[in-house]
Amino acid sequence: MAGAKPIDARNLTTAFVMYASDHQGRFPSSLDQVAKYLAQYPLSGTNKFDIIYHGSLDELKGIPRGSVAVVRERQTWIAPSGKRARVYGMADGHSEIIESDDDFKAWEAEHIISPPPGNKPSRPSVQYRPRKCAPSKWVFAFPFRSGRWRLLLGE
Repeated sequence: MAGAKPIDARNLTTAFVMYASDHQGRFPSSLDQVAKYLAQYPLSGTNKFDIIYHGSLDELKGIPRGSVAVVRERQTWIAPSGKRARVYGMADGHSEIIESDDDFKAWEAEHIISPPPGNKPSRPSVQYRPRKCAPSKWVFAFPFRSGRWRLLLGE
């Protein structure tokens, strides 16, 4: 049932955030760890998701949580536009349906923070480079796996 996909992703990420608040900010490493939280936010049981962020809320400081994917639906489907579609749950608890014609590579390169190579889930590969760009403004830059940099403007 397509309508349940974004609701399941939202409920799952909400359970992840609740788990993190009870466990020193760490996100769960398995879906079993959030079972008690899902009693409040039940899933439809028809959708399967993979955990794609293994880290903590502290590691997301300075990064908008709504731009970091935490879970993704395993199965893709064909959207009415003819493109492949998949649901992602974001670190701020919302979900997004993403359509792609490049197997989601470009979108995931900008929204998935992976642990460094050879290192099982720990710190994301984010390096902050503050740069002064105008009086009272800062730009924070951090790399994505694609080699591109994401810039955030702050005051």
